[in-house]
Amino acid sequence: MKKFGIGILGDSKIVKLLAEQIQHREDQGDPVHFVALAASSDKADMFNHLNMALEADEIIESDTVDIVVVCTEGVMNAYDQARKALEFGKHVVTNNMTMLAAHGEKLWRLAEDKNVHLRFEACAMGSVPVFENIFTHFKGQDIQRLYGTLNATCNFALMRMKDKGEKLTDALSDAIELGYAEKDPNVDISGKDSLFKMALLHTSAFGEWLNVGQKPSDSLEGLEPVDIQLCQKLAMNIKLLAQSNGHDISVAPTLFEEYTQMGNTTGTLTGLVIESTESGPIFFCGHAADYDSIASAMLSDSMKIAFGHKPWKITKQKPTASREKMGAYYIRVMEPDSDKILNANHLHVLESQNMEIQGQNYIAYIVETGMPKNELSNFLKHGHLSHSYYLMNVFKD
Repeated sequence: MKKFGIGILGDSKIVKLLAEQIQHREDQGDPVHFVALAASSDKADMFNHLNMALEADEIIESDTVDIVVVCTEGVMNAYDQARKALEFGKHVVTNNMTMLAAHGEKLWRLAEDKNVHLRFEACAMGSVPVFENIFTHFKGQDIQRLYGTLNATCNFALMRMKDKGEKLTDALSDAIELGYAEKDPNVDISGKDSLFKMALLHTSAFGEWLNVGQKPSDSLEGLEPVDIQLCQKLAMNIKLLAQSNGHDISVAPTLFEEYTQMGNTTGTLTGLVIESTESGPIFFCGHAADYDSIASAMLSDSMKIAFGHKPWKITKQKPTASREKMGAYYIRVMEPDSDKILNANHLHVLESQNMEIQGQNYIAYIVETGMPKNELSNFLKHGHLSHSYYLMNVFKD
């Protein structure tokens, strides 16, 4: 059986782990062979026991390399490497979701023209095979929607806020110290990381490439410990939820009842529900923040290529989910502003809880309304509230 030569581009710890995993699989008799990696010279000490190339082009143009794994960070350099590898007729595996969010459609068309693989399982939930299931198990089914908590950094920070009573900034500092977040976690808490992941999931499920740069995402900024405590009294947990109903994608802080699977996805766990008319909701869950998980996802993609799996096919699907006419929301205000919520004709209050902190009484309302969220936000912003407030979604089945 032919052995597929694998070359790796990048200089992170993931590259080292992946190279070692490939060597282990080759030792076990699997049809893969680690050829070389191309990393920057200042990281050479990390890879001194591995075969290294001087330049990325040396790997891309090598006759002994069948699969190019692009672990390069950033956008344009990674895109240029992936494009050139595909032009040379190489299969490409990558974990760079930011690059795919910007240039994925062009690369996909090129891979189709060359009849080679472009695989990116590591781009959503690490070793949890959500893309593979969308492209195989759910083919022939009508997917209605996808929703999930896809960012492990945010999940960990929200857990610390709940368990330790920390502010968001302190919880993020803990995540950075423990290696669950980058030194600048803004791409995580802003929702952009989740947006890029959901954009790829949306494309895979519904066959539509999105201009992610034009899609807004709601941040966790503004969330306070009092919100965590009020939500506990409401028997709910906060998640940064990414979702697609086939028509569009969104990312926003969202409340789940605490007994639900998504409501219990905590720490560095991430979760995704794929809901179809035939299978109903199917829940995927796993750790996505550790390097081993990401490396194993790229190994799995490479192994599927080596074992002769066919390339993924993106096909246009007509959305079957209806657009929501009513939305449910959490609104936290201070007591002097409570009448403005209770007396608003377009808000139907379903539930409320209050809490006193340092002599200030905070009230959380769960409301239902036909107003779009942006209109509700404008109403609160310009509705003459005399104190600060916080608004977020409440998940509806």
